Amino acid sequence: MNINTILLRYVVEVEKSKSISKAADNLYMAQPNLSKAIKELEETVGFPIFERGPKGTIPTDLGIEFIEQAHKVLAQIDAMGNLASGKKEGTIHFDVSIPRGSYISEGVLDFVRGLDFKVRTEVLFQETNALKAIHNVSEHRFNLGVIRYEKKNELYFKDYLYERNLKTETLWDFQEIVLMSKHHPLANKEKIELSDLEPYIEIVYEDEVLPYFHQLKKRREQPTSSKLSIFERSSQFQFLSTVSESYTFASPIPEYLLERYDVVQRKVYGIRDTYKDVIIYRKDYELSDLDKDFINKLDQARNNVAFLKLK
Repeated sequence: MNINTILLRYVVEVEKSKSISKAADNLYMAQPNLSKAIKELEETVGFPIFERGPKGTIPTDLGIEFIEQAHKVLAQIDAMGNLASGKKEGTIHFDVSIPRGSYISEGVLDFVRGLDFKVRTEVLFQETNALKAIHNVSEHRFNLGVIRYEKKNELYFKDYLYERNLKTETLWDFQEIVLMSKHHPLANKEKIELSDLEPYIEIVYEDEVLPYFHQLKKRREQPTSSKLSIFERSSQFQFLSTVSESYTFASPIPEYLLERYDVVQRKVYGIRDTYKDVIIYRKDYELSDLDKDFINKLDQARNNVAFLKLK
């Protein structure tokens, strides 16, 4: 009997989520496709792995045994993957999933500058959305993550992080600012209201949708602007500096970046919602000295922008 290991990961995720729809969201796939894959796997093994009931999608007696074996197989595969990727004795490893925040990137750069690359070192940074960062850390793909969410949705995130057995440390609570070119028509306006932005082009990140959180409260009131969707943070600054009527919402950024890209950051009146940046890691994971140094660098980078006086 040949069973694709991807199907084993599907089964483990369904068992963890106790819901086909939640598991599909966590796996970044359509629910009908996941249901079909589970059904085909059940036909292959010859018995039902899950049954639906009042408590959600739960394993059958044989399903429990199957999932236990799936965990063992996947653990072995992950261990072999670590060997293949060079994770062996004598090599220093560090990895973290982070949101697109310039002060966070500044902390990353400061951290990297302090590493001793005379010792074999492998570092992995990934800029991504909150859901993927949570998935990366809970599935042992990354040891650390930083996520960003609106504080009004904090209870939903706390519940989800608890389900995923993740610990949290608050990094920063902040209000968004707006970034725009120095040549933007609003750049020198004495006071920018949310409605002032409507005639202009908003730059947004295409992959910031969080499909699991269908119950999230609506994001702050949005200006009815034209939208320019991007995936890369570097593209954001290029568009802001060259498309003079564009703007984007962001966390405050270091002043040297404003000069480099010829942009300004302004307070927007009418925005009351605050955001929260949170460090996440698994409850069974003990922070290394390298992790602690990285978190310290993030704290310093935050302090460098937290007290900027914005017009």
